[in-house]
Amino acid sequence: MGNRRRAGVVSVVLAVCAVLGSACSSGTPSGPAAPGRASAECERTVVAVAHPDDDVFFVNPEIARTVRAGCPVDTVYLTAGDGGLKNPVRAREYVDRREYGVRAAYAEMAEAANEWRRADVDAGGIRVRSFLLADRARVSDVRLTFLDLHDGLPRGQSPNSLLKLYEGSRPAVRAFQGGASYT
Repeated sequence: MGNRRRAGVVSVVLAVCAVLGSACSSGTPSGPAAPGRASAECERTVVAVAHPDDDVFFVNPEIARTVRAGCPVDTVYLTAGDGGLKNPVRAREYVDRREYGVRAAYAEMAEAANEWRRADVDAGGIRVRSFLLADRARVSDVRLTFLDLHDGLPRGQSPNSLLKLYEGSRPAVRAFQGGASYT
């Protein structure tokens, strides 16, 4: 990846963290780890990745260690992970399977039941889909937030790709699931 493109990616990730960092977190730790575990003094961790499952493939085992230590973790997914599929039914099914997979993976990392509570966040007036791990038997503070931007594959030519917004050729892009418009 060239320096210019890398700088652009870093800028986007920093912008996501700046916008959603406080919206995705309460700012206070959830408390000690589950019974039978050593208490962990740690800060809230925000992980920002492009697609659902990038964190599982590329940021592990660090996320698993952080979650198992009882530390609060917020993961923000920039795109819906629709793979640029044109058929809306197949695209929605694909996105649903990817989201289910990351929820199951985080529950496994937390050694918790795969039970989630919908807890959307507000980011600049946009309601963003977000889920909290809800297994009451396991003290955990894990949140997954989905911005749902289109992948724009293969090179950002989709009318609603983030690249169009970043380059300034579009003043706003619509989310994969519709409704939200990002500027």
